[in-house]
Amino acid sequence: MKWRDALLTLMMWILFGILLWRQFTLVKGSFHDATNLAEFFALLAPYGAFAVMLIVFLLIAAVFTTRRRQRGFMLSPPKPLLLADEVRRAGLDESSLAAARSLRISVVHIDDAGRLRVEPRLTDD
Repeated sequence: MKWRDALLTLMMWILFGILLWRQFTLVKGSFHDATNLAEFFALLAPYGAFAVMLIVFLLIAAVFTTRRRQRGFMLSPPKPLLLADEVRRAGLDESSLAAARSLRISVVHIDDAGRLRVEPRLTDD
């Protein structure tokens, strides 16, 4: 997901640079007096409108995200899972589950019947 976001951001900046390249070359080349400057701003107006539209979309997304987070914080936390239920769901006995919980890094094997087998991960250090 981070690579996708980085790629989308890079593509957005490249597109934005392409869109503004013509405007920068016009400023550099021929827009030195006031009449040409008005023409420059007229050509730049669609890009400004696009930037404003992106800002509005960002603000709308921020409002929806804030409301969703606030609703999430108002929900009561789930009840803790009882040890007996966890043992039953995992298909382990209590001592195996306690040993699995004590492992810092573990490998969990799931067989065809859905039973779990937990073992410590062998490190290469």
